[in-house]
Amino acid sequence: MQAVNTSHPLEQVFDLEENSTQRSLVAPTPVETLPAITTQQYDEKDSSIDNELSAVQAEAMAVATEMKQQMAFADPRALPRMGEVAIQALGTALDAIKQKADIKKHKDKLATSGGIDSVNNVTNNTLIIDRSALLDKIMAGEM
Repeated sequence: MQAVNTSHPLEQVFDLEENSTQRSLVAPTPVETLPAITTQQYDEKDSSIDNELSAVQAEAMAVATEMKQQMAFADPRALPRMGEVAIQALGTALDAIKQKADIKKHKDKLATSGGIDSVNNVTNNTLIIDRSALLDKIMAGEM
């Protein structure tokens, strides 16, 4: 944090000298970004779905913004309905964002597991044996 002297309107009211108000400046924290999906993981169909969801999101945000602007000049009786329409548009945009996130999550899952064709083989063997026999087998190097 860094302290900076700045001017404040109350300095004139209380007869304080100019630029005597100290403010703390906080450096913005960097925003973590997710790594981009490589083209190997993203095929043409995924790209078209992503583009369509982006278009739906942009259109819904445009509708919500337009409704917000129109609400300033609308008849007070129409305001609740216009608010509902704006909220529905924002909900549509949020659904598009969620679907894009689900696609990314699915692609990341496939990338970390090795793809669709990879199979995880787990072998569970049950061994019923008493302690002394187990120690004998371990000492003999059979286990």
